[in-house]
This record gives sequence, structure tokens and C-alpha cells, in this order.
Amino acid sequence: MKQTEPAEPGDPATFENPVPDASRENPQLVRPRGPWDALRANKLKYGKDFTKYLFVGILYTFINIFLMWLFIDVLRTGTVLGSVLAVSIIFITKYFAYIWVGFMVKGFLKYSLITGLMSIVNVALMWLFVDILKIPTVLSSTIIVYSMFIVRFVSFYAVGLVRNG
Repeated sequence: MKQTEPAEPGDPATFENPVPDASRENPQLVRPRGPWDALRANKLKYGKDFTKYLFVGILYTFINIFLMWLFIDVLRTGTVLGSVLAVSIIFITKYFAYIWVGFMVKGFLKYSLITGLMSIVNVALMWLFVDILKIPTVLSSTIIVYSMFIVRFVSFYAVGLVRNG
């Protein structure tokens, strides 16, 4: 098994695969050559992970609506208390749902920090878009919620919370 010689920095030859010749017979030995190759090589895995993340997100959207209705309208706890109860239940159980579907490894502190930070950014962006930039609330919340959904997914990957991510 011989390896190709590394080229000089900046030389286009640096993008050649420095994997032993045996990798041609066994494609699993091929290492990605750059960030885009890694992304292409793992797109199926990212798609599966995003599907799990999306499933939990959609499920918990409905659970959130139900809990808000239950606490505020049925049990008459008041808006603030009902919202706090619903959000707290969602926050804790969503973590375990991510683990249960195989999306996330255990790491409650990292999960809490990311989720908390995203909530703060969400509020700040709503203030900026609606109060400062005068963008209508429905449009602002739609843009922010969908954007933060993607940013949270990437953040979970960045801190190593995604199983095998």
C-alpha cells in the first residue's frame, strides 16, 4: 500500500486523495478531501438526522398548542403560568424525545445552553424585526422561527450533540 506524495500548499494536486491504493477496492476507506466532500459523503446521514429532528419538531408543535390550550383555556391557570408550564414541559420532554428517536446523545447541559440561547436570540430578533424594522409580525415570526429551526439543528451538530454527528 503506497500513499501519494503531498503536494506543495496551494498546488491543485493537494486535492488528490492521499488514501492508500486499497481504497479503490474498498470505497469505505476513502476519506473526504475537503469540507464539501465531507458534506456530500454524509448527505444521507444529514438527511436522516434532519428527518428525526423535523419529526420531533412537528410533533412538539402540536403538543405545545395542546398544552397551551389545556393550561390556559381548560384549567384556567392564566396566560403567564400556563405558558411557563407548557414551555417547561416541552423543554424537558423534547430533550428525551430527541434521544428516543436516535437524533441526540445525552448532554442536557449543552442542550439547555443551545435551546436557551436560541430562545433569547428569537426574542431579540422579533424585537428587531417588528419594533425596529417595522416588518409585520406574521412575516417576521415565520422567517425567524424557520431560520432558528435550522440554526438550532446546525448548533446541535457543532457541539457534538447529534448521535454520530
